[in-house]
Amino acid sequence: MQEQLDAARSSLIDVPDDDEYGLADQYREEVEFLEGLAEKPLPENDERKVAYIRAAYRFDECGMGNILDIRGVTEAQREFAAAPASPEAIQAIIGHVRPTAAEARKIAFGLNETLGRAECLYFHVYDDDNDAPTQICFVGNTVD
Repeated sequence: MQEQLDAARSSLIDVPDDDEYGLADQYREEVEFLEGLAEKPLPENDERKVAYIRAAYRFDECGMGNILDIRGVTEAQREFAAAPASPEAIQAIIGHVRPTAAEARKIAFGLNETLGRAECLYFHVYDDDNDAPTQICFVGNTVD
């Protein structure tokens, strides 16, 4: 939170005197919003904590740069959503469709080449003794 607030204050200070684009008003709004948010205690509930952190980054066009930029799950690749990796893509990378934890990194590198900015894919990871997946692996690109 403090990092976001410091950045907003710094941007406000750096606005040129002629401010032909009205940046001072934009940065002033951002500083006021973040100061109000900083006065609130961090929520106890995990879902509300995520909402609080997302709110702190709402003015940052680059997002947070982590999994919290993902807003939901979808069937097809799109920005700010996690989509399932296709079995065909996994098959092409490792030769089968039941990846182990040891194979996850190889799959992640292979899938990453297909991603645009702010896109995310996920796939299930299995251990040898279990028919059900034991993990979910996410691979994605940040906004910036």
